Amino acid sequence: MEDNNYIEKLKKVVTYYDKEKTRIKSISRYNINGKLHGKTEGFYRNGKKHYERNYCEGKLHGKQFINWVNQRTFLEFNYYHGKPEGLQVEYSVSGSVQWKVFCVESNKDKKAGEILTRLPFLIPA
Repeated sequence: MEDNNYIEKLKKVVTYYDKEKTRIKSISRYNINGKLHGKTEGFYRNGKKHYERNYCEGKLHGKQFINWVNQRTFLEFNYYHGKPEGLQVEYSVSGSVQWKVFCVESNKDKKAGEILTRLPFLIPA
């Protein structure tokens, strides 16, 4: 269980697209050592979520995702203390899986970086 006093000491930093501060660009949280810690969110100019990243002591940690403008997931990936771990998935703008890769430090069943599914990535003409 996390110490509530520690959570209260996180510094929340909000950036905006405009001088009037009506359109949020990003929200980040920093620990007392100035390192990213906790959830960081980014937004498109239209206000919809662009990404969500989670940090622990300045390193990516936990589930991360990036959205297309249409709010479908573009990338979904996992980190453990700054290193990719587990299933990483990229989706097309329509939502179909483009590729999956499974990342592990050591696993007898899968090799680190082994591609599970690979579909051709089509680039519009």
